[in-house]
Amino acid sequence: MKLTKREKILLIFLGVLIVVGAYYKFAFVPHRSKIKELETNVEAYRNEVNKVKMKIGYKDNINKNFKIMNSKIEIASERLFPMIIQEKIIVILDDMVKKSNIQALSMSFTEEKLGKIEIKKEETKKENYVLKDLVLEYEGTLDKEELNEIEGQKEEEKKEINEEINEEINKALNGKDKIAKDIVQQYEGIFNKYDNMTQEEESDEEESEGQLEKISVTISYEGSYNEIMAFVKEIESFPKKIIINSLNITKSEEGQMAGNIILDFYAIPKIHMKDEDYLKWHIENDYGKDNPFNEFSGYTSGLVKKDDNTLGKIKNYEFVMTVKPVTADIPTVVMGRVNSRNTRTYVHADNPNFENVEFQIIEEDGKYYYKYKTESESYPRDYENGKVQFRPKGDNIVLNIISNKRNSSEDISGVNLSLINTSNLKLNVKIDYDDLERTRVNVIKNIGNIEVKR
Repeated sequence: MKLTKREKILLIFLGVLIVVGAYYKFAFVPHRSKIKELETNVEAYRNEVNKVKMKIGYKDNINKNFKIMNSKIEIASERLFPMIIQEKIIVILDDMVKKSNIQALSMSFTEEKLGKIEIKKEETKKENYVLKDLVLEYEGTLDKEELNEIEGQKEEEKKEINEEINEEINKALNGKDKIAKDIVQQYEGIFNKYDNMTQEEESDEEESEGQLEKISVTISYEGSYNEIMAFVKEIESFPKKIIINSLNITKSEEGQMAGNIILDFYAIPKIHMKDEDYLKWHIENDYGKDNPFNEFSGYTSGLVKKDDNTLGKIKNYEFVMTVKPVTADIPTVVMGRVNSRNTRTYVHADNPNFENVEFQIIEEDGKYYYKYKTESESYPRDYENGKVQFRPKGDNIVLNIISNKRNSSEDISGVNLSLINTSNLKLNVKIDYDDLERTRVNVIKNIGNIEVKR
């Protein structure tokens, strides 16, 4: 059978159609299904990667926040006793009596009890400012929305991711971490009360009140006016907080006065072992006499002498900053006022790289002010408009920066420090223990009468 040219063309065209159809059915369609499946898998894996990255970010923030809170707890609890030890308190008070030359006639103790710091102040009724409360609530809602916002994700994906993250955070807060969180809440309630003993601050939030161990001591005394004032000064300058509950003074003999003083001692269980000298009782020393109010030797090698020396080393510094590696147990940057009774004067930052820090001294109408900030915190909180008044200790203002040598090539944390001094006093910046080859403290801005020593 002989095919015409037209029939040959039609057969060729039919063959091409058969081949194309077979390829589409047996090759293209299965491959297209696999491609779609792979695309779906890629999208799912991409979402998983995003979730993992977010979880890591949240965990890093949790660790960072715990380091900062850990540092705040350490600073805030530093001036409280770790526990009530009546024998130690007797030793401490006897040392104060001896130094002030006052005569202690009797000393009586109350029973130990759990209590709260009592703040005696005039009761004032605070009126509610409805508009302000609404604005604060609105701002708080905005903050939550910003924290939960995940850019580029669908609403369903955001909800799913947030649920997983919350579950991961709850797991992270189980066990010791959850206990630490509960401890933090108790500490915050106590320290908010403790701060208010020296400075009132506005607060729209209800504060939880933690409990402390408390013991009160009543001392009957005799002495001159100067000796009584010296005794009070010893109490006020003691490294741990001793509250003068009441002080009664009456004239007894010529040039002599007598009276009673009630002292409150507060103690709080601590998570930092910084009070070994207080907790250790040196039994090898000579303690006790028939009359406990007479002098005796041996105890001055303990807490009081050591703490007095420590205070003497920093008494000429108004401000202090520590700069540490990110591997340290505390944040990389901690800065605050030396011997401040208000824990809110300290600011923190935990940055694996260089943190931008600014420190200012301001003079207005013969009065001196300070303020400072990290990238995340500032003191005062309203940094742009606020400033805190203080009285310089001398003709110079001293900022002591305690740095640390780098521990490895991967240790790149530090501070980029901006110094601004608009006062007529010199600002002396003393940098100790910095790494000579790769400095951890870089002074990038220097305005005013400032001298930096390394």
